[in-house]
Amino acid sequence: MILREYCSSDCRETMELFYDTVHRVNRLDYTSEQVEAWAPADRDSAAWNDSFFGHFAVVAVQSEKIIGFADLTKDGYLDRLYVHADHQRQGVAFALLSCLEREARKRAISFIETHASVTAKPFFEKYGYETFREQSVVRKGQTLTNFVMRKNMAFSPLLFKVRQEREEDHPAVYQVIKRAFEEAEHADGNEQELVEALRSSNAFLPQLSLVAECAGEIIGYILFTKVKINTAVELALAPLAVLPMYQRKGVGKALMEKGHCIARKLGFHCCIVLGSEKYYPKAGYLPAGKFGISAPFEVPDQNFMVLKLCEDAVLPSGTVLYAEEFGL
Repeated sequence: MILREYCSSDCRETMELFYDTVHRVNRLDYTSEQVEAWAPADRDSAAWNDSFFGHFAVVAVQSEKIIGFADLTKDGYLDRLYVHADHQRQGVAFALLSCLEREARKRAISFIETHASVTAKPFFEKYGYETFREQSVVRKGQTLTNFVMRKNMAFSPLLFKVRQEREEDHPAVYQVIKRAFEEAEHADGNEQELVEALRSSNAFLPQLSLVAECAGEIIGYILFTKVKINTAVELALAPLAVLPMYQRKGVGKALMEKGHCIARKLGFHCCIVLGSEKYYPKAGYLPAGKFGISAPFEVPDQNFMVLKLCEDAVLPSGTVLYAEEFGL
């Protein structure tokens, strides 16, 4: 799925999607007379097309077919967000909403307001929208209920999801790592090449190569690879990278939490990291030396850390042996 801006050639397809979605999805919460008044078959295509201009309008496309669309006015009114009936609960609405919210932040819009249907209200509530009032709207003699909902963008969290990396993500991941470490206090400058090499190594676990995605854009990346501590096979976190404009917004924390959760399910007991003594302890990492675990290189004790993935885990002791791709 890709997101792109609306253009006039999308008019007919978005009209058809709107009609179909209202009549198949919203029909579950409204009568047939209400949905016909809401989405009539004889809608004027020129007026529909004109309604998008002056708005930030995006469509979601999959296999050259529009599967969703949404638009936002310059004043922060979320006018429409519709997803094809056959693509419900597949992350399309989330991607569209994330895209609109990202644009709202760029434009310094303080609040987003939408008039959500009975059907859409739970979705918006899930992502931080508050109901200010219930209202009745009359269309073609039919009274429809919707809800005025608002979200304060100044205090709202960034909308993104963490998922397993896919092959098509590799170029974007390369750039994320490169840009993230350009501004890092301590960096080798080859972190992106290291990831490329590790993907082909025996230490690589695809389940633990994760990306953070916001509105179709890769904004963060984390990799856990296998290491040996004495005879035990455990994990090392390297690298963790977040685009500079998205740092300090919880992206790194979310990537670590997801990775730690997967690592537990895979049966690992601990994870090693070399990094900031101010950042990683917030995620539970402690100096590895306290557990008899040492680095294969000289490093201040406070910067070489370990996380127990389970409270009752018995950690191995010894010197960490990294994959040869690390060049240690």
